Amino acid sequence: MSRKRLASGFTAFASSLLVVVLVLLNALVSIHLMAMDLGFYRTTWVACRVPRDSGMSVDELLRAGSALTGYFMGASGTPQIETVIDGRTRPLYSTKELVHLEDVRSLFNAGFLLERVLSVATLAGVLCLLPLKRRRALARVLMTAAGVSLALLAALAIPAKTDFSGLWTGLHLVTFSNDLWMLDPATDWLIRMFPEQFFYSSVERIGLSSAGISAFYLASGLLVRYLSADHRH
Repeated sequence: MSRKRLASGFTAFASSLLVVVLVLLNALVSIHLMAMDLGFYRTTWVACRVPRDSGMSVDELLRAGSALTGYFMGASGTPQIETVIDGRTRPLYSTKELVHLEDVRSLFNAGFLLERVLSVATLAGVLCLLPLKRRRALARVLMTAAGVSLALLAALAIPAKTDFSGLWTGLHLVTFSNDLWMLDPATDWLIRMFPEQFFYSSVERIGLSSAGISAFYLASGLLVRYLSADHRH
């Protein structure tokens, strides 16, 4: 096999792999940006009337949100706090809720690790395709990743709009190996703090972030293609 064919095969392989990496990284970063944004939490809690339904003030909700995000990020060993609900001080979460949050933290930990791995893989892939002879391939990769990401968003938007409850339940059935996520709003404050409408807004926010990252991919791809064409002349 000639050196030229080997180089062409390597470029094709690296390009295909980088498209997959960029699409996955888009999704993970979009989820990360939403999940750790207390400003988003505050706005959505107020819009969903969570302070009224939970008996917690906005300040107490934010304190609970800060403890929760710190727990997911590994900054604290527990999300449990003493909080004021309807004027009475009590522990926020039951044992069942705490065990469920351990499962959620495990998912976040796996997601954060994968995000770091994909970030390194993205850097390596871009560096491989950065030489002038491969730069047009890099442009195609970026534009393809943008197109695939937007296509996946469109495909997910349909079930999210038509049957969000079914989609959300199905996601939990696939993600968790137990039924601890099936909480009772009469006794479990986690479900009062994060009702279904909160998660619907979260999915919308993730979709907007992903669309923004896709637009960045597309703009970067067009720029790389333009610079490559300009250099050829």
